[in-house]
Amino acid sequence: DPLWSRGLGDVYKRQGYNPTYHEFIGDGGSYSERRNIERSEVTGIELELEAQISKSVSAILNYTYAPTKITRSGGPADQPEFKGASFPQSPEDKIFASINWTPVDAATVWVSATYWGEQFEDLAGLRRINSATSVDLGASYQIDEKSSIQLRIENAADSEIESGISSSGLISLSAPRSAWITFSYRN
Repeated sequence: DPLWSRGLGDVYKRQGYNPTYHEFIGDGGSYSERRNIERSEVTGIELELEAQISKSVSAILNYTYAPTKITRSGGPADQPEFKGASFPQSPEDKIFASINWTPVDAATVWVSATYWGEQFEDLAGLRRINSATSVDLGASYQIDEKSSIQLRIENAADSEIESGISSSGLISLSAPRSAWITFSYRN
């Protein structure tokens, strides 16, 4: 039906249909494509401390400093303006801390926190993703030699953690507080 085809084509043009890639972009949406970088550098340091505080309490503290740099974008779409830019969605600083309590051999309770430094969504460094901290809680119990049960609460404080920002300014958030119960059986 020619009228239907023409109407559908008009909708595609209005909504941002790209006939070359056969993708549909809705009103207010944006299109981006990620390609591999020919050469890059990640140089940094990772420090980890583990301590047995008492017979039943242990702790871990980990710090990672890992600045990134694009040394050549390369390929047919070489973009020299990005030389020296940091990787998108790659914070330079990350800190992880955990305290574990094992009151009896079969049971462990823990609390952990992870901090991510600020980062950029894009190569141009225009869309900043804020730093964030997430606190997780958990407990596990070894029922017998073959089975165990675990409870985890991720993002226990229900923090709004930015995970991305589109070119139109739409902010994506990581998962809100989530609870998991896992039963494991090993044959």
